[in-house]
Amino acid sequence: RRWVAAQVIARDGEAGWWRTIRLDRGTRDGIAIHDVVVAPEGLVGTVRAVSPHTADVLLVSDPGCRIAVRGVRTADCGLLAGGGAVGRPDGMALLASAASAMMTYLPPESGIQPGDEVATSGLGGVFPEGYRVGTVESVQPARSGLYLEARVVLAADLARLHLVWVGAQSLGPRRDGEAPP
Repeated sequence: RRWVAAQVIARDGEAGWWRTIRLDRGTRDGIAIHDVVVAPEGLVGTVRAVSPHTADVLLVSDPGCRIAVRGVRTADCGLLAGGGAVGRPDGMALLASAASAMMTYLPPESGIQPGDEVATSGLGGVFPEGYRVGTVESVQPARSGLYLEARVVLAADLARLHLVWVGAQSLGPRRDGEAPP
């Protein structure tokens, strides 16, 4: 994986809420669909569309974004789904509780607890293992009672992103400022 620095040049949304961001890098920089996007604080999302000069990123906060994750302390695995929007096109950021996601399918005997760090597990083939995702805010049994769910506050401040790193898997021309995050 080769890391390419990119600037956020647009925020796209449905019904007034951000679900994607557009970056100023594309296929000419070696970026491809499914490349991982991170900020210094943690995981941002994955590239879902790319042109020669831009890339659209599905944010980790989007309910359609599903990520295999694990508790760093407990190693218990689960599936993370975004909790919804993180900001509005008019520049207004939502409350911190909106920048969260739900980790589901945790085993009932899981020792995960509030304050635990959550990272990508590497399962599923899109997100490599070990990228910081966030911190557990609360843990509760699922309605079915078959597993636990944990609300996770996302590590990256998605409403204030300006510069991100894209983990480009393809070979493209090297760009100034390229280094791992």
